[in-house]
Amino acid sequence: MAASDGCLANLGSGAIRTGSMAVTIGTSAAVRICSDKAYTDPLMQTFCYILDEKTYIVGGPSNNGAVIFEWLMNTFFANEEYDVVFKEASTIKPGSDGLLFYPYLLGERAPLWSSEVRGGFSGLDIQHTRPHFARAVMEGILLNLSSIAKAMLEMHNIDTIFANGGFAKSPIWVQMLADIFGKKVVLNETVETGAAGAAMMALKALGVYKNYSEMSAFTLVGQEFDADPAVHKQYKALCDRFIKGSKLMLAHAV
Repeated sequence: MAASDGCLANLGSGAIRTGSMAVTIGTSAAVRICSDKAYTDPLMQTFCYILDEKTYIVGGPSNNGAVIFEWLMNTFFANEEYDVVFKEASTIKPGSDGLLFYPYLLGERAPLWSSEVRGGFSGLDIQHTRPHFARAVMEGILLNLSSIAKAMLEMHNIDTIFANGGFAKSPIWVQMLADIFGKKVVLNETVETGAAGAAMMALKALGVYKNYSEMSAFTLVGQEFDADPAVHKQYKALCDRFIKGSKLMLAHAV
């Protein structure tokens, strides 16, 4: 029997070594790390899947990935190209001048686990413009993933994030991920990390290779993004504000 898509994406990106984390943002999103031990969260914020007999993948899923930015585009930027809107968002300072977005348009899985919670903007004032909303949505999706990752970052020291999914086509958004998490972010040469992971698992099962560490050719890195320490400091305070706000959103869910 093979593995799930998320586990294979960790394997195929190279995010199974100690100190690494995988962040996938497609329609939905997830944050995952590798562990040699099974882990269950007392607060039930995370999942724990088996990759193989010696490897576990611990993580948390979100309903609200790039589909939320797609909603923004379809609703407010219907005649614009994605790259144009990303470029506009890049002209706004980190933190979107106080505009904060909670991306729970589809309810949420980790860490809230509520089908009733809904999203919204806070801190809105008359100075905010189109680019502010675009940047706030991009930041909100990542801040939510940062809140999911909090439990995992308490378990392991992470130095590198392997990012994949459709969002990775935007260097601006990937740099934002590095700055919010305060970690180096790398992109693989292939975006099909799940398929690469499936091939690696098959080769190990067939005895072609004994260990995943022998298959580095499958996990080549294409680009690297380093976090800006000054920007990360700003985002760290924003992450705390986001977590407090998310709890209020949950408390007021219908």
